[in-house]
Amino acid sequence: TLFRSVLGRPGLALRPRGCGLRCSFCYADDLLPPGGASHLTGRDTAPFDPAAWPAAVHLHILGGNPDESLPWILDALAAWEDPRPVVWNTHAYVTPEAARLLVGVADVVLADLKFGPGDCARRIAGPPDYWAVATAALRCWADLGLTLLVRHVALPGHLDCCSAPVVDWLRAEVPQAHVELLAQFEPWSGGRDGLDRRLSDDELARLAAWRGQFDEHS
Repeated sequence: TLFRSVLGRPGLALRPRGCGLRCSFCYADDLLPPGGASHLTGRDTAPFDPAAWPAAVHLHILGGNPDESLPWILDALAAWEDPRPVVWNTHAYVTPEAARLLVGVADVVLADLKFGPGDCARRIAGPPDYWAVATAALRCWADLGLTLLVRHVALPGHLDCCSAPVVDWLRAEVPQAHVELLAQFEPWSGGRDGLDRRLSDDELARLAAWRGQFDEHS
């Protein structure tokens, strides 16, 4: 499939600065501009020419997070006229109106569904409405027929409140999505918000059992 052929081969990573979330466990906070800015500007993309990296088989737009810089990135992609597939890496905290703008732009949407429907997103990352907004965006991309890969990094102590609802929702609402349940969390933040350890053996076993609920193509 497209996402496997694209993500399994060398890509050119474009990392715009800025992100609308403030996850306490973020390991890429160097991409958060000082002063609270959450997006880049057209001036930031102007000097870049992806044609200078011909070995890359796709353009992987991540960050930070690219959604906050959507207008400037869309302008840059149009100006570059690069024929390679575009992988759009997002935390999914984006309105359906913005989500629809990726039609005809992104060949693969690689979305990280970070939190469940409770209060965890507000406490750990800031937005009180993360679940409602992110699931609406995922449903929008699925309905539009975009190739959708959804990742969920399980957080220690959050399997009941976050991971279990994520698994149930993905199976019920976007069964066509490719799903990756990841156990790679590391306490880079030094343990803020109680995230001071890796997953326990019991948590790893639960995550492995959930993986088996998804089709082989996931």
